[in-house]
Amino acid sequence: MRLLNAWDMKIEPLSARSRLYSLVPVGIGTPGVESLTGYVARLAQAHCVNVTDLVALELSRPAALTPLVVDHFYCRTYALNGVGLSPKRWCRALEEATLRDELSNLTLLGLEDLLWPAYLFRRRRAWCSACLADRKKAGLVVYEPLLWAIQAARLCPQHRQFLEEICPYCHRPTVPLTAYSRAGFCSLCRQWLGSTSEASEAAEKALSKSDLDYEFWISNEMGNLLALLPQLKGLPLGARLRDNLSSYVDQLTSGNLDEFCRVTKASRTVLRGWMTGQHSSRVDHLLRLCYYLHVPVGELLLGTAAPHVVPAVRKRCPGNNERRKDEILVALEKALIEDPAPTLTQVARRLNHDRTESLSRIAPELCKMVVARHQEAVNHLPRKGKHRICAKNEIRRTLEASLAQPRPTSVQRIAVKLGYCNGGCIRLEFPHLCRAIGKKLAGIKSSQRKNRALEFARILRQRALPSATKVCRRLGYRSLQSLRFNFPRPYRQLLALRRAQHASGKEHVRTQIQRLLSDGPAISVRQVCRRVGLSLGCLYRLYPDLCWAIAEKRRRHWNVIVAARACRLRKAIFSAVMELDRKGFYPTHSRVRPFLDSDLQKQWVESGQFLREAKQHLGIPTRVKSRPDSGRPPRP
Repeated sequence: MRLLNAWDMKIEPLSARSRLYSLVPVGIGTPGVESLTGYVARLAQAHCVNVTDLVALELSRPAALTPLVVDHFYCRTYALNGVGLSPKRWCRALEEATLRDELSNLTLLGLEDLLWPAYLFRRRRAWCSACLADRKKAGLVVYEPLLWAIQAARLCPQHRQFLEEICPYCHRPTVPLTAYSRAGFCSLCRQWLGSTSEASEAAEKALSKSDLDYEFWISNEMGNLLALLPQLKGLPLGARLRDNLSSYVDQLTSGNLDEFCRVTKASRTVLRGWMTGQHSSRVDHLLRLCYYLHVPVGELLLGTAAPHVVPAVRKRCPGNNERRKDEILVALEKALIEDPAPTLTQVARRLNHDRTESLSRIAPELCKMVVARHQEAVNHLPRKGKHRICAKNEIRRTLEASLAQPRPTSVQRIAVKLGYCNGGCIRLEFPHLCRAIGKKLAGIKSSQRKNRALEFARILRQRALPSATKVCRRLGYRSLQSLRFNFPRPYRQLLALRRAQHASGKEHVRTQIQRLLSDGPAISVRQVCRRVGLSLGCLYRLYPDLCWAIAEKRRRHWNVIVAARACRLRKAIFSAVMELDRKGFYPTHSRVRPFLDSDLQKQWVESGQFLREAKQHLGIPTRVKSRPDSGRPPRP
């Protein structure tokens, strides 16, 4: 007897289902990675809807997991591919709707710690017609790469032709994302953009070979940087750029930043801001620096100064590091025997160095000896006597008069008024008077601080708490920093109470809106705004669910009113037609109109429809040609 194979009756768990179609993004981890705006357009095309319906009815509806608050987003759609809060919101909403967790790689969010958002993207949509034609001919997915949106990339690295921004059919530019955006097609005239353009060829002929090579290198390196986006996410790119730039400056020009700027044709202010961390990097400036350093941008962000790269750039420098080191040592030894003794800053300037750190790194002991020799020379300088600016009696009378005032003038202000740069010499001659003035001022400040503390405590006990700025003005401070420094604990208490008051006020407004929604008549959202005292944008931002409910109730209310009015109009027209037919008159608009109320006479479309329906119901034939109304009944 042969046994049959046992069947496994276990039910496999089903995977999570996405709200929208889980469209796979194209080219992640490659130079041709897709842009987020192009992905939104392809997602709308996959659902056979336009971009407006996809965003407004799916991504912005209250039932979405992360609803978008979209307000005229078409005016700045280029920012969706960049860095900041807007791309994060869009990526989060799209990832929750499609269950795709890699959509942030379609933007530059991985370079948020490095790049400055300005001058990053084009305001217009750009494309390469040869790329579109090749992908369509090969049967591949037609999409818009993120490289086309970057302002620094003017050239297609694959076909070595300039990107186009003007449609060859309607001769108009478009923004990166519109209501009818579709990959490869113009959003205005809906024509295919994958045809050759003569404008790109003319622009290519206008540039020299060196300029074309530079543009090609910039586009190619920008594509390589986009390919590294998954690897760069979460790394401290700003700190790495600062360390690597300092290493390059030390290796190439021995710390001479001016010489490094001359070699790389970069701005000294820009490089100084990058190396100190005060400024973010512009992508075009960063790529130009890498071009003149002969360094890939990925190596500048991920690695250190490579030995095989330094000699290629050092050819343009006036001397190598060993020669500069010997020159620095000779200059420092000469400064030790020079009379008068120079400062270390003067020695650095003689060597065309903008800072003394490079000298201290090469010869620290000699630098210390130069500094000590200059300090010793300064201490032994003969002090020449100077004429007294003000007599002692006048200074004493001024100090005594200030002390006699209810609020004395400080010693520093008295010294400046008498012609001194500071009050040090006055304190040396009249220590007791200066000390008495200081004690009196300290007592006044202490009493003022106590009064301000009492006033601050009185403010905290109020029911309607003012803002921190108003409290600062009431206490006599000019800035919030002074208020926070002098009263740190009451300041934090004020902020906590303000937050609690704001939360309670928000909940009170919600309760008030819910009462208007449930008990009151069907009113519009603008009427609710006037009753609760909020603007329309603020109401939609704070209570989007209640605004949708109010609008829906208002719509149902008007539907009932319209239906009731149509029913009254139908009954009135039927009764009027029957009355006219009984009297022997043919029912027309002008004869039926006196039978209607004033509010029903405005319904022209419905009146004509119900009049035809009444004629058909009563069997009255429709006239082929209207005759002038004589006021007499028709002939039998």
